Amino acid sequence: WTMQLDPTRSDGQAQTSVDILYRNKLVDVVEGGKGKGEGEGEWPIYAVLSNGEKIGADYVISCIGVAPNTSWLEGCDLDIAEDGGLRVDETMQTSVPDVYAAGDVCTLSEAITGPQFFQIRLWSQARMTAEFAAHCMVNTKEAEFLDLGFDLFTHITYFFGRKVILLGLYDGQGLGDEPEDDVVLYSRATEDTFARVLLLRGRMQGAVLVGETDLEEVCENLILSGIDLSSYGPELLDPEVELEDYFD
Repeated sequence: WTMQLDPTRSDGQAQTSVDILYRNKLVDVVEGGKGKGEGEGEWPIYAVLSNGEKIGADYVISCIGVAPNTSWLEGCDLDIAEDGGLRVDETMQTSVPDVYAAGDVCTLSEAITGPQFFQIRLWSQARMTAEFAAHCMVNTKEAEFLDLGFDLFTHITYFFGRKVILLGLYDGQGLGDEPEDDVVLYSRATEDTFARVLLLRGRMQGAVLVGETDLEEVCENLILSGIDLSSYGPELLDPEVELEDYFD
């Protein structure tokens, strides 16, 4: 990508704010003038959402993941996992002795991951696996005790100036076969924050936190502890309830 995006809109006005639309998916992208309704056609393209809304834009950037670049290793003795990555063991070693892999190219073994962890090829996991692989390669004593977060998926980033924290199975990853009634979502939204937690049979599995919610530590502890939260219901996210006072 070599193009520098212009921070102004098509009408020449500066874009000074951002709106986040929850509980929607992108279902289509159409050119301006195609299937347009009243008042449309002023933008080059339109993003069509699952609620039927169309949003005009100059660009639509879709972040849909990455694929490991291992095609050049075909014919080697390296074990390639189903997702195309190099399968590694609990020390980040591949199927070939003394050959290690880390970052987007590797596929982690379930032997080193917890039930609320899943691999998604982000820079944070790339850095984490690289650090662990380096310790394992030189066989440091610290490797066994490094707190690298393989027991719980965590990702912190900023989106248009707002802090976004993703914890555990925040979108129900790997829970597709669970009975629908056993999976519950609770959410709350204020003017500058959003929080959503996912529970499986009353136990928190993941959370999405946008803005300064101050819930990240208590949600992380609740996910890892496996406390039964069934009796709290939606009040679990009541802004008047200080969760850390209950679950300190």
